[in-house]
Amino acid sequence: MNWKLLLGTMLIFFLWFANQPIQAQKDQPKKDCRKDADDDGINDCFDQCANTPAGIRVDSKGCPRDTDADGIPDYLDKQLITPTECQPSDSNGVGKCDSKRNL
Repeated sequence: MNWKLLLGTMLIFFLWFANQPIQAQKDQPKKDCRKDADDDGINDCFDQCANTPAGIRVDSKGCPRDTDADGIPDYLDKQLITPTECQPSDSNGVGKCDSKRNL
């Protein structure tokens, strides 16, 4: 195979694949940076968690706070501060610790 043909083919594929994320980004509706639809204090163009329930404390990304980083937002977490050694938590944010170890 001719090296110029191979190089040209590779260039075409590269340009086609490189354009895919740009095209996908163009297809998404633009968010209005002046609005805050869920009224959490983070404008919609920066809000990564749209429709946060009213009155919930959020982080700088507009997502509900998760103080102990167990994956359960504080407003749903039944154990607000789950020790790291007790994680992962269950769906209520309660850690799985051996009770004998914590005495």
